[in-house]
Amino acid sequence: MPRYNIALLPDDPTISERLTRYSQERFGATHDDYLLGPKGLPHITLCQFRAKHDEAALNAFENLSDKTPIVLTTTKLYARPGTPPANAGKFIVVVGIEKTPELLSRQRDTVACLAQNDAEPLTKVETYSPHITVTRLSEEPSALPMIESFPFGLPLRFRPDVGLSTESGVLVRRLIPSAR
Repeated sequence: MPRYNIALLPDDPTISERLTRYSQERFGATHDDYLLGPKGLPHITLCQFRAKHDEAALNAFENLSDKTPIVLTTTKLYARPGTPPANAGKFIVVVGIEKTPELLSRQRDTVACLAQNDAEPLTKVETYSPHITVTRLSEEPSALPMIESFPFGLPLRFRPDVGLSTESGVLVRRLIPSAR
């Protein structure tokens, strides 16, 4: 079954543009199957899941009780070891997101909703670590150049969305029409 993602996308297009430009410029030649760009949208995962097809994934999203935007704060840029199975032996460069009670509640509700709507949740509530993946690397970076003019520590607005993902977790295509 295909892999999907209910995620939070930056409401401000300049945030997505900055993250994408940073990902492309700093890691375009060294990434390992995860790079932001035309086929990789910046996002915070609420829950990755499997569903039979796009319509089933959209139906699960439509059944969420809370699809309002949420304001979250970015914390820092860092690299961490990838989690198995898809990212075992890899290193993930991420922008951390503050774990707020509202975010954790929304993530739990998303997992529960998916389980009740003929979808197979893949993101566990117990190990949820909110972040925006910038890239995946085969080797641990010795240093990370900062993202120019990025609003770390400031509140940013994110909107819920649903899209098709790769097995590595790259959000490659939104399922909701752009007019939303």
